Amino acid sequence: MKYPIWLTLEYRKSYKKTLCYTKSITSEKDLIDFINRLFIDQSMIISFQVNGKVYSVEKLTNIFEKAQREATL
Repeated sequence: MKYPIWLTLEYRKSYKKTLCYTKSITSEKDLIDFINRLFIDQSMIISFQVNGKVYSVEKLTNIFEKAQREATL
């Protein structure tokens, strides 16, 4: 993926609460740090778009696996 990108992320925080963020991401490390700061996992994602296009499940899984590995370091 070429950076910078615009990320639009919608996720379920709890049964009644849904949050949405739009953020400029400048690198893969920035994306992973952002995911880890939100304390979310892939099962919470409602919508994950990069530059206005839906991100594939395979790529999303890859990013979340990297985020999980980095969070445990």
